Amino acid sequence: MNHQIQFAHNSTAFAIGILLLIALAFFLYFPVLWFGYISDDFALVPMTFEDALHATLTTVHFRPLWYASYPLVNLLFGGSSYVHHGVNIGLHILNCIVAVTITRKFLGGAYATVLVISWTLLPWVAFPIAWISQRNDLLMGLFILLAIHFSTSRQWWLSYTSTILAFLSKVTSLFFPLAFCFQSGLRRRPADVIFGVVVFLGALTLSLVALRNNVPSEHLQDSGPLLKFLNHAKNFGS
Repeated sequence: MNHQIQFAHNSTAFAIGILLLIALAFFLYFPVLWFGYISDDFALVPMTFEDALHATLTTVHFRPLWYASYPLVNLLFGGSSYVHHGVNIGLHILNCIVAVTITRKFLGGAYATVLVISWTLLPWVAFPIAWISQRNDLLMGLFILLAIHFSTSRQWWLSYTSTILAFLSKVTSLFFPLAFCFQSGLRRRPADVIFGVVVFLGALTLSLVALRNNVPSEHLQDSGPLLKFLNHAKNFGS
């Protein structure tokens, strides 16, 4: 009986925490819906699926899922700036829900909610929410969080899938698969090490191939080997 009461209490605290997070996200970011398009939005939002594939294969940024998200949203909901800003807000809310789901396993529902609320109030969290073109950060964050969440569940294969989708959203998550190689990371089963190494090497290869599409600025074309190497290293790291 006490176990059932405790479970009900935890479930209620979790539900209240999620409702608070959703309400807070709408309160903070509702004005974003009227921000319209800026900068890269004008090139990204009108993309077709063919444009997304072309950009994936010919630019320095190997982010097929990010590119494809724009024509997909246009197909399902239309290309309005209100819709695209709403999608970014929705992705942020999903990130908050998954983050609470993960942290409540260690801290409990109330503390997990406070922690995620504190995170969502950080100034730099607002940037990818307010700028449509920065959706890649939201997508990458969502899939990394899902990978962490599913790594301890029976649906462990969803953790693998989410890890790959994170890389396809933004190459910044290149080294994340290596977390499956360490017991202090996400390693839970023998296959995790193999998965981590194989996916990392595959992601590294794709990143290096995409980097070949980078066209140096005119002032860098006549620079020495060392400066060119440092420029490539900077582009690869970013």
